[in-house]
Amino acid sequence: MNAFYRKGLVVCFLLGFSICASAQTILNKSITVQVNKQRLDNVLEIISNNGNFYFSYNSSIVKRDSLVSLNFTNKPVREVLNYLFNNRYDYIESGNYLILRRKAITIAATVKQSPTEDKNYYLAGYIIDEFTGERLNNASIYEPDQLASDLTDGQGAFTLKLKSRYKTATITVSKDSYKDTTLTIQPKLNQQLIISLRPQDHFTTMITVSPEDYFLPDTIEVKLPTGETVTYTKEDTIKVQRSWIGRFLLSSKQRMQSINLGKFFTTRAFQISLIPGLSTQGKLSPQITTAFSVNVLGGYTGGVSFVELGGLFNITKTNVKYVQAAGLLNLVGGD
Repeated sequence: MNAFYRKGLVVCFLLGFSICASAQTILNKSITVQVNKQRLDNVLEIISNNGNFYFSYNSSIVKRDSLVSLNFTNKPVREVLNYLFNNRYDYIESGNYLILRRKAITIAATVKQSPTEDKNYYLAGYIIDEFTGERLNNASIYEPDQLASDLTDGQGAFTLKLKSRYKTATITVSKDSYKDTTLTIQPKLNQQLIISLRPQDHFTTMITVSPEDYFLPDTIEVKLPTGETVTYTKEDTIKVQRSWIGRFLLSSKQRMQSINLGKFFTTRAFQISLIPGLSTQGKLSPQITTAFSVNVLGGYTGGVSFVELGGLFNITKTNVKYVQAAGLLNLVGGD
């Protein structure tokens, strides 16, 4: 009987030890690290070896060549990493892998607001990187229904004028290499905002690109099961602004706006422009296809479905369907 109890105690002890061992997470493992002015990527390798686990991180979020110094003895991995990264990263455990991800910065969207009975109200503030807090220049802010827009300056600041007669307002913030952010705005309130943009997700499948992948043909022919052949034409929505004429006639802000708003297009019945940027459609004119377009000196539109007339020049991002006439030149990005 005593032998039976002894065997039972041994089994329980071994079982408990096994459970405790398996319950020890990577972040709770104790390690010893003593380095002086070593590259960060080398230090991470030392920590990985000492803790017997793998790191996984994206090279764009970790400055691997920065020099660091550490002096920790029998301290948890979490404590070492918090010191190393100054609490700016989240740690996700997956099996024997520890994934590093930057923490998002939590900032209230609305900093200050005050009611107004005027015909217009104003939104002002800054656009920042969600992870670093860095103010972002050349970010586009627009309200699609009112065709109001602005581009942030070198300090990431913007001002947007909206009309109080609209019952609702929705603004979208866009910037190349960042995910779009859309906010619903309460009208008739002057507001100061801080809006954060999240960089495009870097944690995606790695793709190998060979030299022949860089340039696609302008047209691709696809044969249908019926025997017919359909030709697909590649559309370059920034073709005109990359031309030397486009670079000469369009400002850098107008060219940047086109890049940021590549996914946004809408339609209106007509537009009148004095010069590119001074239009009845405001700064969003290059994102709008109109039936009739009249440019006193010159204009920059998204597309024309019927007729466009210009005193000196017309610049159209995509296509003009029927008639386009100008005193000097027409520049069209489509067919």
